Amino acid sequence: VWKGGLALLAVLGWAAQAAAQSCEVPASLWERPRSGVAVLAQQPVRDCMQAHLALPGSRLVIHHGKADEAALQAAELRYWLIALAADGGRIELKDDLPANESIRIEVEEISK
Repeated sequence: VWKGGLALLAVLGWAAQAAAQSCEVPASLWERPRSGVAVLAQQPVRDCMQAHLALPGSRLVIHHGKADEAALQAAELRYWLIALAADGGRIELKDDLPANESIRIEVEEISK
């Protein structure tokens, strides 16, 4: 029973960490043509996608700057994440970052 308890704690701890996970999208992603493979090749993006898919009660929030270019990049990223199995209804775009900051994906637990 003790081993099962440790395993359960480890899973719950991982789920809690995943729910609060935030991943910065490297600026280098926008310097070359994109594809699903190129997007998932970015370790931070892959980490957030895995955390999101592992938590059925979560959503992705894509934080970006207010400039047109940042908004377009965030929208494109959203489309790539949908193509890679994320539910589009569980992805939110927020233009709440300063102009000089990179796009950030946050895995957020959805309140029931």
